[in-house]
Amino acid sequence: LWKLIGRVPIRFDVLKGALESSTGQAVRRILPLGDRPVPRQVIVVPERGGRYVLNLVQDQDVTVGIARAVMLPVMVAGAIALDIAVLKTACGERSLVAWSQFALAFLSSSVMAVAAFREPRGRAGYAAMAFLLLAMSVYELLRDVFDIDERAIGLTMAGLSLVFGIACAALARRTFRTGLRRIASSGGFPALPFGFVFVLGISKLVSSRVIWGSLKLTDHDVRTVKHVVEESTELFGYAVIASWALSFFLERLAYRGRR
Repeated sequence: LWKLIGRVPIRFDVLKGALESSTGQAVRRILPLGDRPVPRQVIVVPERGGRYVLNLVQDQDVTVGIARAVMLPVMVAGAIALDIAVLKTACGERSLVAWSQFALAFLSSSVMAVAAFREPRGRAGYAAMAFLLLAMSVYELLRDVFDIDERAIGLTMAGLSLVFGIACAALARRTFRTGLRRIASSGGFPALPFGFVFVLGISKLVSSRVIWGSLKLTDHDVRTVKHVVEESTELFGYAVIASWALSFFLERLAYRGRR
């Protein structure tokens, strides 16, 4: 049964037949929990009354998780190696890492914008997320590529994102809630806050001068090391966010096809 569930998307009449042949009792109906194409849990109601919850385990989740865990660090390490060893930019302005951060943030924003266009029921929530990611991509573009003061542009983009999110919540309350609920119930949702934590928190923590200033390095070397560590950590966070955005979009496509 687990191998059968791994073939996404599965039809519920096929699942009903598999359950009847496995349990030896007739199934009256199956109630899915959530709006995923293959929910992790379904309520099964037998013909003789009663009900029980069936946990559905997708055998592809482990493979996909391992692939992400290996692929994303390899991509980040490759970009850093090219910047330092080949391009000699040390992850500075107009470097491969800087352009990759902008590209991944813009890709995530574009994916969410397309999702908002395709799904009217969750449009406001998707649009708010798309604008937040767009603001982050603009911030990376102006800070690392054009070398504009990061504090001013960061506060501006954060303020615009907050205003846009409040406007979406006020003007389209129902689709805003629906969109956020679908985002929070998506299969790879933990990757989204994980990526934001890396971009906004861990990158600043590991690049603190308190850590690297204690080493016996010159001021130039300390600035270089801080910059490489901060930008590479941010790139990993953006890669995680882009991975979530693509998986979320494909999941919604599968769900619409199932409907």
